[in-house]
Amino acid sequence: MDIVSFAKTKKEFRAGIKTETRRLWQDKHAARFTVGKIFQAYDKSPRSGGKCIGYGQVTKKPYKQWLHDMPKESLVAEGGRWKTVDEFMKEFDGDCEPWVLTFKKIQHPQQTTMCPECGEVGAAQDTDDKVVVYECSKHHNWTV
Repeated sequence: MDIVSFAKTKKEFRAGIKTETRRLWQDKHAARFTVGKIFQAYDKSPRSGGKCIGYGQVTKKPYKQWLHDMPKESLVAEGGRWKTVDEFMKEFDGDCEPWVLTFKKIQHPQQTTMCPECGEVGAAQDTDDKVVVYECSKHHNWTV
């Protein structure tokens, strides 16, 4: 499973506030993050002793965007730590064209499955006599 680290925005990721991240990835690496793909979120790189803090699911095909073209709404989606795009650009030492990864925080993948009606990932809601009921954001319910 692929890993995305959130060293500077781990609180915002855990709270579900952060739904976008901008990365200076190689094209080949960005292509791995297809819509629906689940990834592990880490508090820092595992090479530096990072720990898994949750899971995310890609909700939109990654795309490149110049920071000067970043919409103001993306400051909130990036976690809300920056007040202006210029302030955010300082994280990258100026203007550049990173990949934008759009995602949502999800429960552990073993507690999720794809909705047979719409294809969205749903999370376990309730168990009764070993029957697990799942629900997606469109409020479809199903069992596995």
